[in-house]
Amino acid sequence: MCKDVRQHGYQSRFVFSLQGYPGISELKPSTRGGQRGGARIYLFWLKDGRPVLVNAEYKEPDADPDERLIEEAYDVLIAVKKGEIKV
Repeated sequence: MCKDVRQHGYQSRFVFSLQGYPGISELKPSTRGGQRGGARIYLFWLKDGRPVLVNAEYKEPDADPDERLIEEAYDVLIAVKKGEIKV
């Protein structure tokens, strides 16, 4: 998935926007038939188009994502935008 993002950026087939977290995306395997489990990588994009990967998890098919990991990615995004963290 990461290699595909490096090659295709926002257009990667693995990139999906997260509802409720503006600016945060997730990388997840392309799903067929509604499969919901597997690896998830939470990230955001810098103005120059580079991705910043913040957290990752593996979730079982019927498990919900770990909201703490998503919220942490959002907090990092806000800190970068405020200039509190340099990347």
